[in-house]
Amino acid sequence: MTRRVLVLSDPPGSPSGYGGQAPIVLDAARRAGAEPVALAMRLDATPGAELPERRLADGTRCRFVPYDPPPDLIARIVAEEGATAFVVLAELWAARAVQNFDDASRRRTFLWVNVDCPYFPEGRAPWFASFGGIVMSASYGERVFEPVRAAGGRLLVIPHAVRAELAVPADAATVAARRAAHGLADSFVALSVGRNQFRKGQPWLLDAWSRFVADLPRGEDEGVRLFLHTEQQPAPFGVSTDPAVAAALAAQRGCDLPALLEKQFGACAHTVEFSDLGAPSAELKHLYGVADAHVTATLGEGFGVPIVEAQACGRPNLAPDHTAIPAAMAPARDAPPPGCAPFGWLVPCSGRILQSDVLEWRPIIDGAAYARALREAWEFRRAGLLNAPEAEARRREWTLREFGWERAVSSWAELLAAAL
Repeated sequence: MTRRVLVLSDPPGSPSGYGGQAPIVLDAARRAGAEPVALAMRLDATPGAELPERRLADGTRCRFVPYDPPPDLIARIVAEEGATAFVVLAELWAARAVQNFDDASRRRTFLWVNVDCPYFPEGRAPWFASFGGIVMSASYGERVFEPVRAAGGRLLVIPHAVRAELAVPADAATVAARRAAHGLADSFVALSVGRNQFRKGQPWLLDAWSRFVADLPRGEDEGVRLFLHTEQQPAPFGVSTDPAVAAALAAQRGCDLPALLEKQFGACAHTVEFSDLGAPSAELKHLYGVADAHVTATLGEGFGVPIVEAQACGRPNLAPDHTAIPAAMAPARDAPPPGCAPFGWLVPCSGRILQSDVLEWRPIIDGAAYARALREAWEFRRAGLLNAPEAEARRREWTLREFGWERAVSSWAELLAAAL
């Protein structure tokens, strides 16, 4: 009998953490001796219409389902495929797709829960405990979901992996040519990678950036650039017929970033540009390479994929000191070796904002402290130390050791092999 593992996620390889995690689990399923099948959620898929299957680049079969897939559809597909194990890589609300599974089906189902705030659905601990396992990307999520372990459930931590195409950074000559082509040869370039969503905190990043630019010596603002690798308009979300899910999706919408720049940050708008979020993933290493640092003011991360991607490319991060981020930047608290730039900057938070759908407070960076961190990074670059070879090597080596592809795939393969 063919052993088959179904993996529900955003389209494998898509910019979201869920789509980015899918290739890892599909690879792990093959290593565990099973046939993997991708089950991809798409905005243009509807419950009543069967979209044609396709093959992924590695030959994996891929079927399509709508966002917020109804439980009866998922149950039917699992039965059709004769799935031996089922992995759900999706937002917490998508767990409703398996809410009607019987006990036996739940025991061979694994939920990957990317926890980016303290929210835990009260009263659901016994239900979560009935699954084969709840997998987290970081120990932060494990702490939030501790009630599941107390109820007899199984919690596991399997970090995300750096994509293979980022394990080898862009070569220096290509980076220099691209910087020169864009008039950035002598500029301090900051890059922010993330969807245009409430949680990603772009307005607070722009506030900190505007403070940094305002404090520069006269004329130096012409030599700094912030690239936002994101949608200029709010990122699209799926449509749900469930009112609670629809409210959660609406609460996560971002804002019109060009309009925000014009209205609130006009004095520094000339230093901010947008890059193409739809660029091929192979282009990411060139984006990180052109940048001097990756910056984010996110309100919460269950892991922080761009953070480890930037480090794998040798670049430092400036990021808030909360949720799962410190684990992704562990050496950032250590004093750098003499004459070497810091591993990165963990910036404190001084405010909070309520996320209405889950009624949880989100931490907000201290704008003045973030501006000071940007100034420090700018000064290290002027001194030629920010991305000196020894600093780049230190970031790359630690990141690839902790978040290498092989480590993540092996951990998932071990879990799936035991289940199979």
